[in-house]
Formats: sequence, C-alpha cells, structure tokens
Amino acid sequence: MKQRPPKLILVLTCLLFCYGFMLGGQQLVLTTVCEQFGIGVVGMGTMVAILHVASMLAPGIMGAVADRIGKKKVLVLFTIFYGLGCLIAAFSPVLAVFVISMLIIGAGYSVCESLTSAVCVEVDSVNGARYINLTQCLLSVGAILGPIVMSNLPAFPFDSWRLLYIFCGLPLVAIGLWLSRLPFPAAEAAKKVQTSARHLWLSPIFICLVVSMFMYVGLETGFGYFVEILFDLKSGGAALGAYGISAYWGGMAIARLVYSLWTYPPKQVVRLSFFAAALCFIALILVGSGWLCVALCFLVGFAYGPIWTSIVAGAAQRFPEHRASATGLMSSSCGFAGILYPMFMGVLVDSLDIRIGFVILAVSAAVGAALAFSLQNQQSN
Repeated sequence: MKQRPPKLILVLTCLLFCYGFMLGGQQLVLTTVCEQFGIGVVGMGTMVAILHVASMLAPGIMGAVADRIGKKKVLVLFTIFYGLGCLIAAFSPVLAVFVISMLIIGAGYSVCESLTSAVCVEVDSVNGARYINLTQCLLSVGAILGPIVMSNLPAFPFDSWRLLYIFCGLPLVAIGLWLSRLPFPAAEAAKKVQTSARHLWLSPIFICLVVSMFMYVGLETGFGYFVEILFDLKSGGAALGAYGISAYWGGMAIARLVYSLWTYPPKQVVRLSFFAAALCFIALILVGSGWLCVALCFLVGFAYGPIWTSIVAGAAQRFPEHRASATGLMSSSCGFAGILYPMFMGVLVDSLDIRIGFVILAVSAAVGAALAFSLQNQQSN
C-alpha cells in the first residue's frame, strides 16, 4: 500500500491547482483582455512574451537565494506575491497596471513551481518523483477546469476575465499563509552552501538535463499554440481543435496521476515518452481524420505526462546541495523555450506549412529521446 502524501505535499498540490486553473483560464481570456485594453492580437503575443521573460529570469535567481536562506521563506513569499499579482490583474484600471501584474504573475508562478518540485524531493527523496507528478496532475486538472469554468461565467458584476484572477488570487494568498504555518523538512534549515551553484554548469549531466527540459517545453508550447491550426487541414477537423486541446490536457492529467501512484525508472520512461511523442507528431501529419487527431492529441498529452516531472526530479535528486538552484534553472530553461519555440513555429507556419512545423517537433522529440539515452549512459558510468 502506498504511503499517504504528507500534509505539506497536499497543500502544494492546491498551490499548483490554482496555477493550472489560471494557466488554462488565461489561455481563454487573454484575447478578450487585450481587446478590452485596445491592443489586439499583437498585444496578446507581447503579454505571453512578458510572462515567459519573467518566468525565465526569476526562478534561476530565486533558486540560488532559496538554497541559502531556506526554501520555506522564498516559497511563502512568492506564493503571496503571486496571489497579489493576480489581484492586481483583476482590478487593473489601465494597460500599464495589467502589464506590471503579468510580470508579477510570471515571476510568481515560475518560482512557486520550481520550489515546489525541490521541496517534494526534500520531503522524500525516494517518492519525490511521485509527489511531483501528483502536484503536476492537479496542475493539469486545473488547466482543464479553468477554460470550462470561465466560458460559463456571466459578465456581471465584473468582466468575466477579472473573475479568473480573483478566483486564483485569493486562494493563493491563503495558501501562502497556510504554508507559513507548516513545518518544512529538517534539511530546510538555512545553511551556508559550501559551493556556488555555478558549478552546476560544469556537470555534463546537468547540462543534458537543462537541454532536455528546453526540448520538452519547446514541444509543449509548439504543440499547444499551433495544433488547432493543424485541425483545419483534417476531414471534419475545423470544429475539433478545442476537443484536441482538451484531450491533450486530459491525457497529461491521467499520465501524471498514473505516475504519482507508481514507482518507475525515470530515465527509461523519459526516453520512451520522447520517442512516443515523436511518433504521435508524425501520425498527426499523416492522418486525415479530425477525430483520429483528437485521439492522437490525448496520446501526446499522455506521452508528455512524466517528462517534465522526471527531469526536474532527476535534477533535484542529483544535486542535493543546490536543489532549489537546479530546479530554478530548469524553470528558466522552460521560459527560454517558451519564448523561442512559438516564435520559430510562427515563422514556419507563416512562410511554409504547419506540417513542416510538426516535422520540426518530431525531430525535437527524437533529440530529446537521444538526450535521455545519453543521460542514462552517463549516470550508469
């Protein structure tokens, strides 16, 4: 019988559920927000870039700080900071205030997500990957529910998009205060780290993990933002894009739930998952039926499920003295990929063909599988 997750882990799942709810809901409402502030589709792209720039810079810096002064202090501070950023967005009267809130939100969620992963491993190094999968499973559930809830809300008494940030901001502040009252692992006591986190970059294993994470998030953002365009080329697919995105998130949620209940060899699973994703991308290009594409989107989500969590858990377990720095740099790699891949895919789609973009995703997934194989060989030496 599996051990019941500690209360701290359960609170962290609530934190990431709120993040997932905001992530999914924001994908739905951001166009409306930008239209209301008079900046249109170009402005929406700018908002996404602002979020990713903040998420690229903040976790790498704050991870090193957390390793020195304690993860609890930084996690509590940034959870409340993240919640306040959501509330600023909810009540922003002008565009400039909303832009500031996006910077706060991007920094807040990225630091919270990376430190949550470090704390999961610190709570239990054996079950750390399972706990990370549990928190990420709730993130995926939140991302499924966010658009559903927001699409069914009335506009009165607020603009419905403002309700999204209220629904997330208030619980996040409460969760931050709750975390401040919970005991963290004994290893959490602040201590002077003997070596600089910069030595991580001297490790071929760490570099391999960072590049693997870059590839994964590139696949995730490239697929998530552009798969709906691919549906337009399929028989009966024009109206099925939303179903494909929902199927993708559903597959990811189920996969992470499965892996949260199962102790598994992460390196082998990551390799197989990247390889399965590559096959799914090729199949998405070749099949002509819209409903088959929906099923393939589910399989893509299921293949993606364990990759992020396994890479982060591997970094946290491999570098115990710099857990927060390692997971923070992983999140920074996520932000960097989140900026580059959508831009690259956009250029390909505009100048060539969406199918060429999915060939690039298949190649990226194959590279990820090769990196996972290389990582396994390095760690076995």
